[in-house]
Parts: sequence; C-alpha cells; structure tokens
Amino acid sequence: MDLSEKCTLLLNSEHSLPSDYVVELETVQEVHQVDKDIAGFVRNMLDDAKADGVDLLICSSYRSVARQRELFEQRIKKHMSEGMTYEEAKAKTGLSLAIPGHSEHNSGLALDIVTPRYQILDDDFDKTEAFKWLDKNAHKYGFILRYPKNKTYITKIKYEPWHYRFVGPEHAKRIKEKGLTLEEYLEELKNVSS
Repeated sequence: MDLSEKCTLLLNSEHSLPSDYVVELETVQEVHQVDKDIAGFVRNMLDDAKADGVDLLICSSYRSVARQRELFEQRIKKHMSEGMTYEEAKAKTGLSLAIPGHSEHNSGLALDIVTPRYQILDDDFDKTEAFKWLDKNAHKYGFILRYPKNKTYITKIKYEPWHYRFVGPEHAKRIKEKGLTLEEYLEELKNVSS
C-alpha cells in the first residue's frame, strides 16, 4: 500500500487493517515509531512547534495488534473489577480504546501527543499551548484531530484532543477547513467520485 492509499485508510470499529497491511517503521522522538513514510512530517512538525516555543511530546505511536489486544483486555478487566458485566466493560472500553486490529495506532499513522507540562490524556489537554498550536498547525503537516468534540456519534470514540492521525497535507487541509471527521470526509470523497 503506498502513502496515498494509507492517507485514506479508514480504521474504526467497523473497518479493520487489511490482512495484508505491512508497516515499515522509523523511530522519531527517541523511542516512538511511525510508518517510515510519515517520519519526516512528524519531525518537521515537532521541530517547527519547538521553534514557536511549544514542546510537543509523543506519548504513544505505533502499537502492534498484540499490544492493542493486551491493553484492551486490561481495560475490560479494570471495568469488570468496578462491577460491570463483561459486555458492559467491553462497550465502555470501546469508547476510549479501539478494538485490536481496528486501531489507528496499529497502522503507524497515529500519534498521541501531549506536552511535558501536561501529560494527562483528558479533555483539559485542549487548554494547553500544545493543543492550541496543534489545532492551528497540525494540518500543515498532514495531521488531523481524529476524534473531535461532539463527533462521538460518528467516530464511536470519545473526544480525544491528543490523538492525531496522518492523512497527508492535502486531505488534512480540506478536513480542517470543513470541520469533518475522517469518516465524513471519506464519504464526501466517495460521493464526489461516483
């Protein structure tokens, strides 16, 4: 799969990684790995943010399907220990953690980004200078805020101001300008081409 195809790859609860999907990884920001085709975009974004006085810190990047499964099962067990049934725990887990094989992290195209001064993955990240910089600039490097506020009914994942997905600068610019989710944008592309 070439980069242009990866840019429009939809991963969500209904769409999994293709069985023949192969990711070649490259390390960025010390220990984090991303698809080698986007590593330059990531480095440029981190460097330009730093030049603007903003420290971006990647806290999660590529994750194997096996690791995703491990995290998913741990979260289910945690919710069950709080008194939920297995089905309730699985449903709640699915709102904040993608099903193994359906996670954008499995593709090497997604990053969870925080800042050294605020490393908590919660809604208040959107009050940080790091988020404000990303909101204004991420699309220039091909990244979109993947799970925006008030779009859970479409993405099936709660608002995550720290989760960014590479879709390429051209697509990212259009998605940003129109205020769309990736699902909405791909549907729009499909309608235009048919």
